[in-house]
Amino acid sequence: MLKLLLIVLCVILCLLACNHGPEKSAETASPPIAIGETVARDTPAPVYIEWSDFVKYNGQIYEGDWNETEVPLEKVGKLLGYTDNDVPSYIENFEEYILPDNASPFRIFGSPFYAVLDNESAIAVYDENQETYYLYQLKE
Repeated sequence: MLKLLLIVLCVILCLLACNHGPEKSAETASPPIAIGETVARDTPAPVYIEWSDFVKYNGQIYEGDWNETEVPLEKVGKLLGYTDNDVPSYIENFEEYILPDNASPFRIFGSPFYAVLDNESAIAVYDENQETYYLYQLKE
């Protein structure tokens, strides 16, 4: 029984030793890359973006202050729209990226935003979790 076990073990080891991928010829092998050397790419590497708190509406950016300033209900005007675009954290080609309207990196999809009475350069974005409206000012 011990002899049979040793024979099976030897066969398995031989098979494992012979099981390697096809060898590359000198013409098809990739040259090693030195540390610090860059590799040319067809497309730029994705860039990580740390967005500010904003909503883009009607081609303009309205900046928030991370829920510091609330808008009282009596100052909330007509409904302007809803956040409906997700803003990615990684962008493949940042120079050509166009931020879509109604985009917001931190507001929940479908968050309504409203005009602010007596302030044409601001919008009020409703936060469903906090049940309040937060001020976003037109970026200058």
